[in-house]
Amino acid sequence: MKRFSKILNKIASLAMTAMIAFCASGCSALGADEPSSAGDGCGSVSISFSHGRAVSYDSYSDIKLFYKASGASGFTKAASWASESELSAVSVPVGTYTFKLTATVAMSDSELGLSESVAMLGEADATVENGKTTEISFTLRRTNTTVGEVVTKGELNEDGSYTILKWVAADYSFTTETTSTDISGTFGDVKVSGGKGKAGNSYIQLSKNSAGTLKFNVPANTSKIVINAKCGSSSASSCKMTVSGSTYSKEESVGSDYSDFIFVPGFVSENDSDAITVTVSNTDSSSSLNVNSIMVYAPTKWTVSAEDASAPSKNPSENAGIYEETGDVSVDMSTTTAGSVSGSSVNVKKAEGWLNSAYVIFDDNVASYTITCDGTKVDDELLRRYSTYKYNENSYSDGQTTWEEKSYSNVCRVDVLGLAAGEHKISIVPAGGEATEISVNVLNHDRSGYAFSGSDTPGAYNRDGTLKSNAKVIYVTKDNAKTVSLDITNSKGVTTTYTGLQNILRNSTLKTSASDLSLDIRVIGKLSIGDLDAYDSSAEGLTIKTNVNASKNPVPVTIEGVGHDATIWGFGLFARDSSHVEISNLGIMCFLDDGISLDTGNYYTWVHNVDIFYGSTGGDSDQAKGDGSLDVKGKSNWQSYSYMHFWDSGKSSLCGMKSETADSRLTYHHNWFDHSDSRHPRIRTQTVHIYNNYFDGNAKYGVGVTLGASAFVEQNIFRNPHDPMMSSKQGTDATGDGTFSGENGGIIKAFNNMYFQLGYNGVKFQHMTNKDEGWKEGDNDIDCYIVDNREDQVPSSVKTVAGGTSYNNFDTTEDLHLADGSLTEPKTALANVVKFAGRHNPDFAWTFNNADQDANYGLIKELKTAVVNYNNTGLTKIGQ
Repeated sequence: MKRFSKILNKIASLAMTAMIAFCASGCSALGADEPSSAGDGCGSVSISFSHGRAVSYDSYSDIKLFYKASGASGFTKAASWASESELSAVSVPVGTYTFKLTATVAMSDSELGLSESVAMLGEADATVENGKTTEISFTLRRTNTTVGEVVTKGELNEDGSYTILKWVAADYSFTTETTSTDISGTFGDVKVSGGKGKAGNSYIQLSKNSAGTLKFNVPANTSKIVINAKCGSSSASSCKMTVSGSTYSKEESVGSDYSDFIFVPGFVSENDSDAITVTVSNTDSSSSLNVNSIMVYAPTKWTVSAEDASAPSKNPSENAGIYEETGDVSVDMSTTTAGSVSGSSVNVKKAEGWLNSAYVIFDDNVASYTITCDGTKVDDELLRRYSTYKYNENSYSDGQTTWEEKSYSNVCRVDVLGLAAGEHKISIVPAGGEATEISVNVLNHDRSGYAFSGSDTPGAYNRDGTLKSNAKVIYVTKDNAKTVSLDITNSKGVTTTYTGLQNILRNSTLKTSASDLSLDIRVIGKLSIGDLDAYDSSAEGLTIKTNVNASKNPVPVTIEGVGHDATIWGFGLFARDSSHVEISNLGIMCFLDDGISLDTGNYYTWVHNVDIFYGSTGGDSDQAKGDGSLDVKGKSNWQSYSYMHFWDSGKSSLCGMKSETADSRLTYHHNWFDHSDSRHPRIRTQTVHIYNNYFDGNAKYGVGVTLGASAFVEQNIFRNPHDPMMSSKQGTDATGDGTFSGENGGIIKAFNNMYFQLGYNGVKFQHMTNKDEGWKEGDNDIDCYIVDNREDQVPSSVKTVAGGTSYNNFDTTEDLHLADGSLTEPKTALANVVKFAGRHNPDFAWTFNNADQDANYGLIKELKTAVVNYNNTGLTKIGQ
């Protein structure tokens, strides 16, 4: 940030003035926000602008004009021009506006050898009157700097930043003849307090408990502070160092060897003072701290006065083209798969084809019914009777989802599972009556992602949605979970009966089978932890472990709910060393540790259409809502998690426990992270594809990567997010406002994600990317790397700030296993998520008030009470 004295002696401002006439020839081409004082017609505007710099300019390019009415959600672009020579007339509607002008200015000074392209902007308020001309003058200001003092140091670095402060302890006399000598005073630009000089050593030692400090001033646009330090006590393996200033404070654990510790303060805000005082202190309570050097970097050498300053926004500019400022997203929630009814012997309330299934709700008038689908009898257990049948339908408008509870009295519901996509006929014959036929159109599940990379399909169903020929179906209710049985025949022809749900799922049971077997466990109604015969994981709950039979084949297992109200309460699901497991169509409430824990060594797992609510309160401060909702650990591989609905989860999905390798492949798609707080997912090491998910009012962060993870985050929807994407120790996470991780970072590749309602309800949107104004090639201090085209690779030069790892470009070199039509534009994906995620028209739902809950990561007491007290008392009978 060197400001040459010759520049200061030049004239105060060399202005370029351009006159642009905005003609009143018609406003139909402009999509203006409603003016604050609007009338009919258009006006003319003449605009002059200057950059106000004490240097020459060569030319202006990429000139854009925007305007916004008072109270409008964002600026509307009026016109853009590639260069000054292309300036042309534009009409503006009558009204009062804030006008904004942006341009790139090529600046030069031959005497000083200065040549630089600078992004600038200016704003001014004006009223446009019908048939009149209004004059507006803009002073363009830099958009990549802020208020700072004149700094006399400054060395240009290879990455385009400038070294503002280079302080090395060896340059000053800190060596003494005695073992320990108190030192205080100013050395260069650093003030030392409570420090000690050591005999024969050229470093400064800081006393413990913040008694020893180093203080120095930095410009408010400082991008990085690097402290080289180690623990000063030979008997201690670590101590604590804190760097603080303005609104920033971060503590690091320092080891016994000298290492560079990087701090990214992100001081920039509209309230910054001219300079920031930074304090380095030894906050350890027992050990001293040795500091060898301090380096301070800033992104530019320019220094500006308060009148000429503009604090850069953490948001991408309106020109970056990666977000929308308003919701303006409509979702049609009308039923498109309603069945048609022929016959009147039963009164059909509702009939619908759904995802490889169908259901009919009808008045319960007789003692028994004969029900078939396409001529095949439907299992008796799939008919349930309700004294009160409750369900919830959702509506969506401009980011707000509303759930409305509806009910029927004295009805039956029959579900038909395992249907291929297409037309099916369900026949219901009441005792002593005629048949009523219902035609339904069934849809396919979206079988996409890495779980479908093998030759077989997870679970007991084929890829067309029909049951596998070797499938055995078990119906489980609260009344039979301890007594339900399964017969297994071994290689010697001996049949053994296994009784109880957990006993059936034990690996000893599944290993006994000598022949191919698929197991479909269908849960009906509410199943509580006290209903189980046992649960093999005391921390998690019901366990699937080592599901490999005597012939060394995996035994595919599906655990699925029947209908809209299948719920497991008081426990979760745990899988270890298992293959081809499917979990679907369940509500999970008051789980123990994790809702679903995919622990060590699981392969080809598919979890989908599950509603996960609060778990049991844990012992840690961040476990008020339970621990992990869906955790993936211990080298689990080839996984897909789709159409899940996370209801205010605290920690949605942990992905990795440090033991994984980059060969672990996982897919998250079409999940609804509904006011959940963090971990969407939080990834260590692994390779993850994240597409078409709905991040809905998340209070902490969205996707987070550490330890060399590679994540491709594409075409998702982020509504009013706080930190959409984070990489550990860089970008937003390193600004002091991050809530993510102290591990080394990973790389996120991002493409065509949609952001809207930014800043609503005070939510601070933070997103640092290579598309931000002022970003330069080689600056890796970003949250994610945005590509212009989906097939573009992330350059190998993009490496994590902490760890130095790069992106593995898996998405351009291998099959991502996407079913036809699965990957869509974000707005289409939003409609699919809101319509299909979780259970269909569930018996329990919750409407979040965005104004209250977008920024809230605390537990919602009313929701917790409802989850704890949940019961399905309206279900009176299962079967005939």
